[in-house]
Amino acid sequence: MVQGFYFSNPESDINFNPELDTILSNLILIQRAESKKQTRQLDHYFYQFNDVYKEAIEAFINGGDLSRSAEIIFSEERAIRCFLLDEAGYLIGSSIHAASYK
Repeated sequence: MVQGFYFSNPESDINFNPELDTILSNLILIQRAESKKQTRQLDHYFYQFNDVYKEAIEAFINGGDLSRSAEIIFSEERAIRCFLLDEAGYLIGSSIHAASYK
């Protein structure tokens, strides 16, 4: 294996494609549009789950029952696990898993 060497002779005459600028600009526009679309999708998922999360917190504060809060969280299909952590980040009790996860 030889690293850092290029075993070829470059062309002395470089062919310039006059459409290259347009092609690259279009590719960049497509990439930006796709990136914005993905960002909007993630934002949508976040705000959807944020509302469910706030509802679950409110239910836990009012009733103190983790299983009820877990039911609310599991109404979001992408949620698979619910648990409590203390101030130091240690797990309190056991985790509750969504029925769809088992």
